[in-house]
Amino acid sequence: MPRKPAEFGRLMRKKRRKVGLSLRELGEKIELSHTFLHQVEQGRRAPIPRSHWAALVDAIPGLTRDELERAAAEDRPLALDLADAPPHVVDVAVAMARRLAGGDLDLRTADALLAVLDEETATGRAFGRVVDRGGKPVTGKAFLYRIATGSGWAALLGVREQAGRSDGPSLARVARDTGKTVELMKAGHPQGGGFFDVPGGLPLGEYALHVHHAGKQEWAWPLVVSTGAAQRDVPIGGPDAAS
Repeated sequence: MPRKPAEFGRLMRKKRRKVGLSLRELGEKIELSHTFLHQVEQGRRAPIPRSHWAALVDAIPGLTRDELERAAAEDRPLALDLADAPPHVVDVAVAMARRLAGGDLDLRTADALLAVLDEETATGRAFGRVVDRGGKPVTGKAFLYRIATGSGWAALLGVREQAGRSDGPSLARVARDTGKTVELMKAGHPQGGGFFDVPGGLPLGEYALHVHHAGKQEWAWPLVVSTGAAQRDVPIGGPDAAS
């Protein structure tokens, strides 16, 4: 089955044919093999090197560099260095890349993915105290998860999810790993036992903590991060556990 020409090659062929220029003639003008140019037009090669674009524009009247830029961008979207990116940015990048590769990144999906990033723009101080079902402070370590709020938000991303379990965030929502871990302070800490303060804060929203203490792993939630928030207890087992 013939391969569908990529946008750059399709554009080049359309403009070349419009002015009656053969591949061999074009190759001589821009100093590239006509065989190579044929493969570019068929989508079997990447767009021609940028060092030849000026000659290409000169060789084909009516072709502009802006058109080449747009066509090259459609064939090979901008590469991003995600080495130091926070988890939610990596998630969105991976989700968009998968849909680009599959050819199903429609405008609605793209808007929804970008909305995830919009949720993360503002941050606030994230601190509080984890307490058990009897209201006593818990010591140990806690892993922070963002609780999904938008309809279809977690399914849209599909990575680093931990589905709600009987001992975790309920209401059919999903908790997503933020990549941050905190120590829950012991009784001698100035702020008291179970206290934590997340370095750098967190994007505004609702969180759950996966608490590892006394040989057990339990969920504590909600931790609500907002601007000007006061310290609040985060109960093991949810909002009704310590009442």
